[in-house]
Amino acid sequence: MNGASSLLASTCVMTALLTSTNALSLMPDKKMERNFISTAYQVRAAVGTAVGVAAARAKMLVDQEEREMELLMASIIETQLRKIQYKIKHFEELELIMDQEYTTIQQIKESLMKEWQTVLERAFQTGAPLQRDEVLTRLFLDRSTP
Repeated sequence: MNGASSLLASTCVMTALLTSTNALSLMPDKKMERNFISTAYQVRAAVGTAVGVAAARAKMLVDQEEREMELLMASIIETQLRKIQYKIKHFEELELIMDQEYTTIQQIKESLMKEWQTVLERAFQTGAPLQRDEVLTRLFLDRSTP
């Protein structure tokens, strides 16, 4: 359509120009003038046709480019959504791991506190020196009561 329509429009213009030059050289003044006006209208019509064809072709290309851009944008958006979903899934997995680690740390903390309490109880039962025991007891009591 693009090459054929351009060729048709240029052929129309060329034919009109050739006809007008041939008519000018063969006719008398009044007939030449009428024929020249007629040829000018033909040239205008041919130029209008050529411009119309070019405009239609340009519109078709613009529409095609718009469709291609819309498809590309949809593809980009879909890819970005997939990336975001992957990141959300990854963060959820990390959150689960952190919750498990927090639970483990709390269990270890409780275990250490019980073990520390057992050590202090044994130290008091055996009669270990009181100065250290008082400092350790204060530290233990300060930390154990939130």
